[in-house]
Amino acid sequence: MLLNITYGSELRSPLGLNKDYWFWKSKLKFDHQKATRFFLKKEKELIKKYPPRYDGSVDLPNSVTARGTFYNLFSLPKPSKELTLIKNFIKSNVKQLLLRFNITDISDLWIICWFNVLRKGEHISEHSHYNLANGHASFLSGNFCVNVSNTITFYKDIGETNTLNVNNEIGQLCLFPSFIKHYSDKHEGEQPRITIACDIFFKKEFIRTEEFLDNKHVIPLRI
Repeated sequence: MLLNITYGSELRSPLGLNKDYWFWKSKLKFDHQKATRFFLKKEKELIKKYPPRYDGSVDLPNSVTARGTFYNLFSLPKPSKELTLIKNFIKSNVKQLLLRFNITDISDLWIICWFNVLRKGEHISEHSHYNLANGHASFLSGNFCVNVSNTITFYKDIGETNTLNVNNEIGQLCLFPSFIKHYSDKHEGEQPRITIACDIFFKKEFIRTEEFLDNKHVIPLRI
C-alpha cells in the first residue's frame, strides 16, 4: 500500500527531495518465534565478536545496533530459513515500490542491513539515516518487525510539524524516505523487541563512505 504526501523540490535522487513524501507498508507471514531465536543467538555472537562503534544516534550504545557497521545482515553466513524469507520479501517490496515510481534502472542498487534488539524500558531515539543537507541523495530506508508487541514507530513529515504513527505488527515492513526522522516509544514488553533496518542506495556512487565498501558493510541488492 502506497501513501503519498505532497511535497515538492528539484534535486537529484529519484526518491530524494524532488519526490513527494511517500510511505510504503506491507506484511509477511512467517514463523516469528523461530526468527526470534535466530536473531537472539546472532545478537550474542555479534556482541561477543565486535566492539560497539556507532549506534546511529538512537541511544543504544552497547547494543547489537552499535555493531551494525561491522556486518551486513543479508550476507551473514548460514542464514536461517526465516531470514532468507524476510530478505526475499524486502527485495520484492523494494522492486514493487520502485516500479510504482517508474524506476526501472535497478541493476546497481546497494544495501546496508542490520537489526535492533530492545529490552524492557528501551526505545529508539529520534534520528534519520540521511540529514536534509544530503537529502538530494536520499533513496529509501526500511523497517521490518520480527518480534514486537504494543509499540509504535513515529515518522515525522519533512517540516517536522506532523507525525505518522504506525502501530508495529509482527511481519510488517515499512519503506520510507531516508531523510525522514523517526523514533519509537518505550518498549514495555517482557520479550525482546526485534526489528530489521536497512538503507538502500541508488547506484554505487551514492554510497557515502568508501569504508562501507571495503569491509563489505554495503552489498549489492540484486532484485
